[in-house]
Amino acid sequence: MLKKNIGLIISLTVGLVISFFYLIGITSQLELNLGYDSSFLLKNKTKPFSKIKIIGIDQRSLDLIGEYPWRRSLYGQLIDYLGDNPRIIGFDIIMSEKSAYPKDDSFLAQVIKKRKNVILPVSLEPDATNAQKMEFVYPLEELANGAKNLGLTHYFPDNDGITRKTPLNEGFAESKDNINIFSYQIVKSYGAKNIDNLPSEIYCNFQGRENIFQVYSFYDVISKKIPASDFKDSIVLIGATAEGLQDRISSPIGPLYGVIYHAQLISNIIDNNYIKPVSKTLNVLFIFIVAFCAYFIWRYAQTANQVLLIVSSILILYILHFIAFSNNIWLGIISIIISNFITFISLILYEQLQISQSLRYELDKLINNFKNRNLHYEITNKIEISHDENKKLSNSVRVGKISDIGNILTMERTFLETLLNNIKIPIVVTDKNSFIVLTNPASEEFFYVKNESKDSNIRQEKKDLIGKRLVDITNSIPDLKADLIQVYDNKKDLPISLDYERADSVYHVRLLSLLNKAEDWNMICIIEDVTTWHKMANKDGLTSLWNQRYFKEYLQKEVSKSQRYKNDLSLIMMDVDHFKNFNDTYGHQTGDIVLKSIAKVLEENQRNTDISARYGGEEFSIILTMTDEIGAFIFADRVRKQIESLKILDINGNLVKGVTASFGISLYTTGSVSDLIESADEALYLCKDMGRNCVIKYSEKDIIKLQIEKNNIEKDNNDILSLKEKI
Repeated sequence: MLKKNIGLIISLTVGLVISFFYLIGITSQLELNLGYDSSFLLKNKTKPFSKIKIIGIDQRSLDLIGEYPWRRSLYGQLIDYLGDNPRIIGFDIIMSEKSAYPKDDSFLAQVIKKRKNVILPVSLEPDATNAQKMEFVYPLEELANGAKNLGLTHYFPDNDGITRKTPLNEGFAESKDNINIFSYQIVKSYGAKNIDNLPSEIYCNFQGRENIFQVYSFYDVISKKIPASDFKDSIVLIGATAEGLQDRISSPIGPLYGVIYHAQLISNIIDNNYIKPVSKTLNVLFIFIVAFCAYFIWRYAQTANQVLLIVSSILILYILHFIAFSNNIWLGIISIIISNFITFISLILYEQLQISQSLRYELDKLINNFKNRNLHYEITNKIEISHDENKKLSNSVRVGKISDIGNILTMERTFLETLLNNIKIPIVVTDKNSFIVLTNPASEEFFYVKNESKDSNIRQEKKDLIGKRLVDITNSIPDLKADLIQVYDNKKDLPISLDYERADSVYHVRLLSLLNKAEDWNMICIIEDVTTWHKMANKDGLTSLWNQRYFKEYLQKEVSKSQRYKNDLSLIMMDVDHFKNFNDTYGHQTGDIVLKSIAKVLEENQRNTDISARYGGEEFSIILTMTDEIGAFIFADRVRKQIESLKILDINGNLVKGVTASFGISLYTTGSVSDLIESADEALYLCKDMGRNCVIKYSEKDIIKLQIEKNNIEKDNNDILSLKEKI
């Protein structure tokens, strides 16, 4: 929340400062050079107003007519030749002094008065008595009296000497008759529409140099090589286009003849094609918008992407500026970009200052904690730190101390790694996302070599567990993988102890946490091979089959799997027929031989996923996974036949006869483990009622019971007949 508020305040402050600089003109020169001038390089050029014709006093005319200035009678002849064809004739030639030929002035004045379409220029020159003051210089009175209008041809360059804008229709109160600018006066006299609402000053939309207009040589026109009809209904501008006359102004696109500048300005006004600056209010709004855009980039973008996004935003702003400028709209783009960039830099500096302060604090805390050997170091502000010593330390001394701590920790880690590498049980340390950060060679042996082919090339290949996910390398122990996923996803409280089987081995897995907090959570996984102890605790001493306790635990797991995955699960309860009488006849030692022989038959017939157990005395149980009743029946009948055909010798070497077994089968559908065992037991009891040495399925119990009742009735009838015969 603090970061968010400070960031907003910084963005607002930068926006205010840049807006202030923009409004008072501090950034104005940058706007002109980088925003206005450079934009003409890419701006689309439009065709200027076609009715503008320029008669240039070019070098050819100077060569053929003679040295300039010429006699004014030539101008009179030119006007007289053009006649009424041009609608307006504008002279960009100052004629404020009387010529050496008074008749020429009179002749020119008569022609001007006769045609009534001539506009003469007025200039601004430094005052002869005060160079700091400007005075208006008018054409000769006899010329001015006949002219249609007068117009000021003065240029108004910016501080860098480049002419970009010209004041228009406000008039100059200091002049006679409140005179207007030359270009505006021509447009007004021409009769162009929609010029009443023009701004007080116009930024010229420079389309190019003299080649964009139709320029005629003064000599060609005065010598009548150009028909006067070519100038029909046009605006004719007469001015210098020769290098030696020095009538040049500086513009954003390079030096321009004055008459060309006037022509461009006239074309802009008539076509409404001049550059229109965005209002200062709107530009200030843009300044604030981009300042807050920079804030959002800093606030929400990843650090690695922030610079790319800022650079991209500046490019986008420039592109938008060029698009607007192509449509004659001029944004204060430089102030806008400065606001964007300065806001971002200010926010980055603020963040770096915060990081520097936090880093200094954490360095002090680390130094103190290491000094006190505090193993519960936390990146929080809750630990009290003594600044009495550390506050006087320079940053270079702090770095030196941290370097010393690093060397000590490296030695300690080397010692711990050596110790860990010599522990023969797998130990793995992971982060909160299950990625392994520390392990030992025993882990590589456990997770890779024991799972792979016995091919020597594969076994000798070095495998590095660092950086891998623990849940991805436990495929050989699916139950462990499932439990690990639950632990990582739910951040269960540790420690947890679990037992798992893989192939013929049993492993005891302990899961411990170094820091049992969600933000710092990690886990230590210790795996011990407890196969020997497991067998001692869960194997039957006589037959080496599983005992009843382990059988019930395993059956409970398989019932849970069947419920979860809807897999078939069958249970067989088996009993050796008349084993008590058999023991009484042959002795207990021979009985033990029989039990071990039957256990061997069970182990030879079962799959790796099945288990056989000595349930008690002469009773055995078999769990068949992924097996339905028919499959269980086939298995049980095969075992029954093999037991019946066993060649068992007693302790004296004599053949033991009459060893058979009865089998009851139950398929798990619903209910508990006890229900499943009771169902198999019931099937086994029915088997005994049927005369033993057979296999009965629990699903057929009703049919078997009817058969037993029928057999009992037939037996009773036979007994009655036998009794009658004896009588």
